[in-house]
Amino acid sequence: MSYGRAMIAIDLSTIPSSALTERLYAIRKKERALLVEFLHCLAELERRKAYLTAGYGSLYDFLQRYLGYSNGCAYRRMTAAQLLIRFPLIAGSSRTGASA
Repeated sequence: MSYGRAMIAIDLSTIPSSALTERLYAIRKKERALLVEFLHCLAELERRKAYLTAGYGSLYDFLQRYLGYSNGCAYRRMTAAQLLIRFPLIAGSSRTGASA
């Protein structure tokens, strides 16, 4: 059984629970990798202060107005990006999923 983008178009109630849980686990791994990449890009944007040339007063403002994040989501992502800049050693553990 293939689980690509087309999975959303099918009735999830027909998928066996074991296949559904396996798919969730696979998606979770991809989600983590994407989040780590997102945070590294965001950290570089912060390091360059590139949001200023894009017309935003802060990284937080960029996250809210340009990317559409809620207050809490914007704050958490901004803080994580700033921590990646301040403590570069956590970059390695964020990629592997290891705890520091």
